[in-house]
Amino acid sequence: DCLIDSFYARSTGDGFTRADTVVVANNEAATAVETYGAQGNTFNRVHTVNTRGYGVALATDGTNASSSNRFRSVTVENANDPSIHVSGLSSDNRFDHVFVRAGSFAFSLGEGTSAANNNVFGDSYVEGCVYGIVKATDASSGNHWKQIVATNCFNTDPVTNADALLYFSDSGTTGNTVGRFRHRTYNNPAPSGIFNQENGATATATEPRA
Repeated sequence: DCLIDSFYARSTGDGFTRADTVVVANNEAATAVETYGAQGNTFNRVHTVNTRGYGVALATDGTNASSSNRFRSVTVENANDPSIHVSGLSSDNRFDHVFVRAGSFAFSLGEGTSAANNNVFGDSYVEGCVYGIVKATDASSGNHWKQIVATNCFNTDPVTNADALLYFSDSGTTGNTVGRFRHRTYNNPAPSGIFNQENGATATATEPRA
């Protein structure tokens, strides 16, 4: 295992890293694990705890997107920003297994920077996110979640006023799918909505059940 403050992968060639285990704890300044234009990399296990920024972020370096990367297992606990963020036209990334505990959003795609397309999220388990579970904006399209099983999440985002746990916004945000969704609330206020698409977002398919 490797215990570090932060991990950054930059565009130094396709497939340059095969990280077995990356553990990031108590990063008070920035994102824990971030790629900039990095492509074709594999992370077997990532575990981040108490980060000021994102838990895991995939972004552009200004020229290249972060695409075709694989994360076999990701655990993010108590990230100040969304736990997993994908933007900058980053596409075709795969997250096999995701566990998120506490934080704002579990997944943020786009978020005012540019789309994230055709990314795949496998079995995703989410606990205690207060802004929502999924926020996809800026024409992010074709993304798929195999299943999301969540407990005690709410939707109180003061910026976007996301009015549902699964929130899709902006023209061109289309073709995103959630294969299976379950959410349970125990001894907490219930969310005001489960699913919403607005501001031109269309054709998002989900099978939500509260």
